[in-house]
Amino acid sequence: MIATFLGLFGVLVGVFLSQVFTIAHESRARRLDALAALVAASGRMIGAYERLFELFEGGTSPPLDEDRVVAVTSERLSAHTEWREAQARAEILLADDSDLHAVVNDFEIVRSAATAWARAYFQAGEAFDFSDHAEAQRRAWEGMKAERHRLITAAQRRAARDAHRMLPLPRVPRQT
Repeated sequence: MIATFLGLFGVLVGVFLSQVFTIAHESRARRLDALAALVAASGRMIGAYERLFELFEGGTSPPLDEDRVVAVTSERLSAHTEWREAQARAEILLADDSDLHAVVNDFEIVRSAATAWARAYFQAGEAFDFSDHAEAQRRAWEGMKAERHRLITAAQRRAARDAHRMLPLPRVPRQT
């Protein structure tokens, strides 16, 4: 009878531990997915601004109703939406990571600078003189690239920290 209770108790403990590990694994997977989405969205944001910059390579400002301008504008808006969604997921799933949030905020600052020169074009249309904004565009683009690299590093650190928490490293005896 005691052996039966011990066996049943062992099974219950096993089920409980299995559930705990499954929940922890799923939570880690969601955090990792949020990190990957954040990094991908930052890359997409940079790409959208690169394509916007390419509109001015001819030295003139194309009309806002031109097909390529409409396509670039659509891509930029979609990239902004993806960035905001990824940022929100990271804020929810990784609320305890102040270092990551600092890097995300730094990316947001330079992304906002890029939005400022883009907004000037969307307000002025063909009257927009890119040369007045070229330096701001260059600083914003370089800033977004630098902050993206910092974001990747912060995401790697967080992923490694999560992995370390999940799977404790075995102690290796010292060789003498």
